[in-house]
Amino acid sequence: MWGRLVLSDRAFLIAYETVEVRGSGVRRTAYSYYLIVDGAEEWGFDRDEIHDPPEHGHVGAEHARVDAGRIEFHEVVEKAWEIVSALEPFSPTEPHE
Repeated sequence: MWGRLVLSDRAFLIAYETVEVRGSGVRRTAYSYYLIVDGAEEWGFDRDEIHDPPEHGHVGAEHARVDAGRIEFHEVVEKAWEIVSALEPFSPTEPHE
């Protein structure tokens, strides 16, 4: 799954997930979520088995790595909205058809 969630004229969230379906179970094997504000990376969260540790975060335009545990998509959206809703001036983007 890959998508771009437009939060305002100034910000969007890039979301990527790889899921594995076995029987009735679904498991995220990888994910990447990045908040972009005014064209620059604000922060991000990744899960990638080739990194140590697999779950980690990034901050700022320099993409500095920080410790972070596992995170769910709804938590990322809530965290992003806290930042985006405080932006001045706030201007939500019109829904796209």
